[in-house]
Amino acid sequence: MTCNILFVGYGAVGVVLAYALQKTGKVNVTAVARSNYQTVCDGKLIMKSEQYGEIRGLKPSRGEAVVTFSGFKELSSVSPVVRTVAEAADQAYDYVVIATKAIPELYPTSELVAPLLSTDYKYPQPTYVLLQNGLGIERDLHAALQEKESTRSAKIITGAIQIMSNLVGDAVIHSDFDEKGSPSISSGHEKTLHLLVDLLNEGGCEAKADPHIQAAKFRKNLCSVDVLLTIVKELIALGQALGYPSEYLQEPTEFVEHYRKHHLEETTAHKASTLLDIEAGRPFELEVILGEVVRLGKKSNVPIPTTVAEAIDQAYDYVLITTKAIPELYPTSEMVAPLLSSDYKYPQPTYVLMQNGMGVEKDLYAALQEKESTRSARIITTA
Repeated sequence: MTCNILFVGYGAVGVVLAYALQKTGKVNVTAVARSNYQTVCDGKLIMKSEQYGEIRGLKPSRGEAVVTFSGFKELSSVSPVVRTVAEAADQAYDYVVIATKAIPELYPTSELVAPLLSTDYKYPQPTYVLLQNGLGIERDLHAALQEKESTRSAKIITGAIQIMSNLVGDAVIHSDFDEKGSPSISSGHEKTLHLLVDLLNEGGCEAKADPHIQAAKFRKNLCSVDVLLTIVKELIALGQALGYPSEYLQEPTEFVEHYRKHHLEETTAHKASTLLDIEAGRPFELEVILGEVVRLGKKSNVPIPTTVAEAIDQAYDYVLITTKAIPELYPTSEMVAPLLSSDYKYPQPTYVLMQNGMGVEKDLYAALQEKESTRSARIITTA
């Protein structure tokens, strides 16, 4: 029998894993390709992989008539490449792999797969496999599944994956599976978990079932933040407070050196996905990578400084403002208010506004002019 898998997200992660699974000859793949839909349809997608070689015209294949592992015979004329999950809801799936960015504040997972949760979907619920960065990414989908009797039987597998791949133009550049980044996945449902692990291994992914998956995801989170030693020390302290095994919590100095060697642009062709998002002006995984760490820190009583007020214990030469400029919601003067208050006992810094837009300096300039103590401050704007 053939395993039917739907990939939601056919980019840097989805392309590599879908190819590995199809390589087994036991998997039919349907892919929801959003930004690169036309590229895939036109046969212009390329994968350049140190492990699999160079493959041009890469496309998924869903087969014409199969009996799935879940026992449903399928006969479908739908293309294996679609733009939306709704277009793919014409058949049963054993697994639905979510390989998109986890940005729940903009694109909740439950909304991405909503057509599969609706009463219009006439097939048994699949196992949802969340291969996304960040912590706590399962909550939204789990809550949505519990809302209906018809979806409560669905299973969720969560994973930590770092496969050293980037989507650059029409090409997926896959350096190799990182020594600590081959897929680690976990679920309380052993049969569905080990079936997927076996298929990934057969396709060359060296996957493993990990009973400490949240610790593995926490370690992956370390690779998604700025690797200043102070930050890493805070995160390691949080991991210890959460009771994660020591093998997932590398010594901070050792971790920073490993990161510099394997992940910085001058030493590797691979770029962190967050950096690619920032360079392209796309939303990035803020809440699940940084926000969840802050929330866990508060729950565990581990100090994770997050506000300007917590940083006014010293003088600064420059204060760089790198947030989005949305003055109607978050005026810059309010963000840096602790530095403008009488509680700040040091000379005023130079404020560097690295924000898009015209007139971004007006709000801060007006606030600086209100007090004698802040009028000496200088503002630098950048493009």
